[in-house]
Amino acid sequence: MSISKIVPLKVLKNKLKGKKFSLVHGVFDLLHIGHIRHFEEAKKFSDLLVVSITADKYVNKGPSKPVFKQELRSEFISSLTNVDYVYINYSTTAVEIINEIKPNFYVKGVDYKNLKKDLSKNIYKEKSATEKNGGKIVFSDNIQFSSSSLINENLLKYNPIGIKDKKIFKNGCFEALKKIENLNIALIGEMIIDKYTFFNDLEKPSKEMIPAVEEKYSKIFLGGTYAIAKNLSEFCRKIDLYVSGKIPKDVEKLINKEKKIFKNINTKIFKNDYHLIEKNRFIGNNGNKVFEIYKKNSKINKLYDEKLNKFLQKKLKNYDVVILGDYGHGFVSSALKNIITKKSKYLSINAQTNADNRGFNLITKYKKSDCVTIDLPELMLAVATRDKSISEMSEELMKNIKCKNLIITKGKNGIHITSKNQKKNITHYFQPAFNTKPVDTIGAGDVVLGIASLLFKRKTDPDIVAFISNILGALYIKIPGHEKNISKLEVMKSIEHLLK
Repeated sequence: MSISKIVPLKVLKNKLKGKKFSLVHGVFDLLHIGHIRHFEEAKKFSDLLVVSITADKYVNKGPSKPVFKQELRSEFISSLTNVDYVYINYSTTAVEIINEIKPNFYVKGVDYKNLKKDLSKNIYKEKSATEKNGGKIVFSDNIQFSSSSLINENLLKYNPIGIKDKKIFKNGCFEALKKIENLNIALIGEMIIDKYTFFNDLEKPSKEMIPAVEEKYSKIFLGGTYAIAKNLSEFCRKIDLYVSGKIPKDVEKLINKEKKIFKNINTKIFKNDYHLIEKNRFIGNNGNKVFEIYKKNSKINKLYDEKLNKFLQKKLKNYDVVILGDYGHGFVSSALKNIITKKSKYLSINAQTNADNRGFNLITKYKKSDCVTIDLPELMLAVATRDKSISEMSEELMKNIKCKNLIITKGKNGIHITSKNQKKNITHYFQPAFNTKPVDTIGAGDVVLGIASLLFKRKTDPDIVAFISNILGALYIKIPGHEKNISKLEVMKSIEHLLK
């Protein structure tokens, strides 16, 4: 095994000077005979073969991918006799490495020959870069296997429920995403400041047996309804986000900065004395959250924003979907609740239970809605039992709150949807989790709330709602904090790879 074949860019460029060589690029998460023959064919075009593998951070093949870390993938490929050099590519495409080393031949599999089939359209950029640098793109013509299919069936053992024909189901998912593109959304609720403070452990103080830590740095993210808006931004036409409160300068600066990125999000702030909730989570060396501190206004439950209420009373009828994020910190007054439930054409709600309001912010305070998303503990609190099945509890809650679609998120155990059709027949749907190794679970339920609201508005098959919602939730728990939003392309590629 020749690990010395794995080289950094500077070394690679020196070794390739004056040589005729081919470049192959990919993830190669599970090396199989199709890859071996692809490498053999690529080597025939030139004297040397360079294999560029996508670094873990940039792999975009759905939740839980890659299965094998970049070090293992590169080491495995370097052991092959027909591979001369291996490079770990820290980019989403091969364009940068093509521009740097200027291969004579850029070799792709026959499945890329029809360029239009590449969802990401990166193949066009890579072809252009190759030709611009004097090279030629060629396609191998050999036995085909799908790493994603082999991994799904043999390693991850994905078993999506309710799917008889994968091709028909996949097309149904893509059509569903297409149908929600023109929706106008109103998002109402608390914008939460999620602060992450990273620290190093120190020895215990000599006079007190208490933990001591050294603060490294902090990051501020905008969570709550703001995070929902960001993660819906690529899926619908327009989002008006309504928040109120006393906005700190650093938060206002962050909102203004992100306006340039998320151009279809219009954040409408009604300024008053309401203090935004700040949740400061402390993160240790191992990446685990150790504890969190809440900062809030002691008079928070007395909030009543007449200006916001009057504005919404006139505007809500103009929206296709109204999403209410009630995090139980006092933003939603009785007056605001009544306006939203009466004036919304289509209403989707989450009433969250958290450390600040456990048992005091139940979904049962809303007596009418089109869609509700809560987690399993919130369901049990709402029906005041834990001894019944999730289906029994869901049906009981739906009767109490007159809800048409009830989504229960269950973390690593997947998602459960109870849906009532026009004939008032109730059906239950379930999908297993697609990612059981979370980096950070904050905001995953909100992501499900957002996308499911839009899909149900378009009368999407609940099986498809469960499948797509599960994908978004699984992708989001790979993201630390609210560091980035989920792209539509990520979701589409996940659908493609999960259904292989």
